[in-house]
Amino acid sequence: MNNLQKAVTLLPGDAGAAVIFDTATRLWLTGFRSSAGALVISPSLCRLIIDSRYFEAAQKAAAGAFEVVLQDKRNEQIIAALKEAGVKSVAFLDDKITAREAAGLKETYAEFECIIKPELADSLRKAAMIKSAAEWAAGGFGARSVRVPHPAAAANPTTTAHSTAQRVFPVVCLRKLVPKPALMTTT
Repeated sequence: MNNLQKAVTLLPGDAGAAVIFDTATRLWLTGFRSSAGALVISPSLCRLIIDSRYFEAAQKAAAGAFEVVLQDKRNEQIIAALKEAGVKSVAFLDDKITAREAAGLKETYAEFECIIKPELADSLRKAAMIKSAAEWAAGGFGARSVRVPHPAAAANPTTTAHSTAQRVFPVVCLRKLVPKPALMTTT
């Protein structure tokens, strides 16, 4: 199961789809890095709406896992994707949305029930912390190695790190799972 398929299974029970604007979450879900764009996911559709700077690279990265659409009128394209998916409600990541933005989303996507609550963000954050074998192999999530002096070097101050064997330990830098307070919760 890839990250997009995981995300679809994590949609809140009352959401038929999700729209992801957050850069880091889009990267984790698609494996494609961009500073702009919107990702629409549902059980029947996965579409990345991206501007012309990233369009060709996104098409190559997609490799059939998701559809890439050149951004023209983003909100209209998102609404069209949601209608195509046949959903009545849409979830947004609440930890990246201010109260003012939430009101704007509800106005823009008025024909859908907008779900802005912490379940989706929390579920995606937890899922992102569990790495697949492919992600471990790629090491693209902050894996690195550090050299740690052998305990004998610490015990004998006259020896140096150069004269004592060193051990190499992998260190994985993952974001710490810290619950964020909901900026705005709607039911």
